[in-house]
Amino acid sequence: MKVVVTARNFSTDDKTALQMLKNAEFEVEDHSKEDIGSGTNEEYIRSLVLDADAVICGPEKVSNKAIAESKNLKIVSRRGIGYDSIDIDFCKKNGIAVARALGTVEGSVAESVIAYILYFARRIDLQSESMNKGEWKRIMTPGAKSHTLGLIGFGGIGKEIAKRAVPFGMDVLYYGRHPKDEFGANYAELDELLAKSDYVSINVPLNESTVNMIDKKIFSKMKDGAILINTARSGIVDTNALVDALKSGKLSGAAIDVFDNEPCTDSPLIGLPNVVLTPHTAPFTKENFHMVNGDSIRKMRTGVVLVNPARGGLFDHQAVLEGLKEGKIGALAMDVYEDEKNYLRKDLKGESTGDAVFDQLISREDVIYTAHTAFYTDRAIFNMIETTVENLWEYGQTGSCAHELT
Repeated sequence: MKVVVTARNFSTDDKTALQMLKNAEFEVEDHSKEDIGSGTNEEYIRSLVLDADAVICGPEKVSNKAIAESKNLKIVSRRGIGYDSIDIDFCKKNGIAVARALGTVEGSVAESVIAYILYFARRIDLQSESMNKGEWKRIMTPGAKSHTLGLIGFGGIGKEIAKRAVPFGMDVLYYGRHPKDEFGANYAELDELLAKSDYVSINVPLNESTVNMIDKKIFSKMKDGAILINTARSGIVDTNALVDALKSGKLSGAAIDVFDNEPCTDSPLIGLPNVVLTPHTAPFTKENFHMVNGDSIRKMRTGVVLVNPARGGLFDHQAVLEGLKEGKIGALAMDVYEDEKNYLRKDLKGESTGDAVFDQLISREDVIYTAHTAFYTDRAIFNMIETTVENLWEYGQTGSCAHELT
């Protein structure tokens, strides 16, 4: 069986992933070192997979045309859990199996959901802000115990959230396709869940049936003062309806980790006081662009160590470089850099990037630079690779696999 790998960074430098495939006696064509992603031309992807028996892909679009013209294709295995870049129904009609790497990132997503809940439940940020102003001002917060969490979708992520929420004393309801009470969570019809839940977490995939699933009508059915959490896909929620619900007070808050166009710079959610936008996807506005600049650096303690795993545009790197040279800044650790796409995933060894500030920063002994890998861990990547390979091996042996979607 010939396996074509288009998933970027599937093959690490130690070749572990490729060796796993070869050990399973697959013929491998590896394109994982290429700059392939969600914006990659569909025709190019089609040209790569035409003679494949199996494809291991990332978020890049594997078009219906590519699938129809790949006469030997038997399975498309997603290195990850999202599959909105693949037409599941079209694959099914054409006898193509689709699988994904379940069990690899669900725990991490669940941790984020719990973090959002605790943010609103305890408002540590407001208490810390008050203390740092020299105030002793106790803030009565609602806490999480005895509050109700509603999970729309009860797959791998939903179940991991339930595992973590129940020990906090939360009542957990879920709505899903296959009702089966587990991990202390109880099934409820959607309307009941919406009416009772203090927090509603979206955990379903984006497909034709879930596009704008959470709309004005759904918001009207939610409990007054509820909080919406979306770590799934932006297209599941009608953003304009969400904004209206927040501004009217129908919802008291929202935590959003996904946006229509990422990186996003124009979301109507930006600036709303009762919304949490996480750093991985939070866009830049005039107010926070280069928030670490000459003025803010002068106010910092001498010898401060700056760490930026969020977004490069938060830092004025020229000012940071000057701070390092002057000794105001003791050290810098950065995982992101403004306009980093010009430098990432390219072999520039022994060459200048053309950016004098960047070149000087990465040449300094007091600067650590990692190429936007803060969200990767060996275990997470290995788990995704291992599950993906197991999907292909199991399918090759039996004609189906445990994580098959079609």
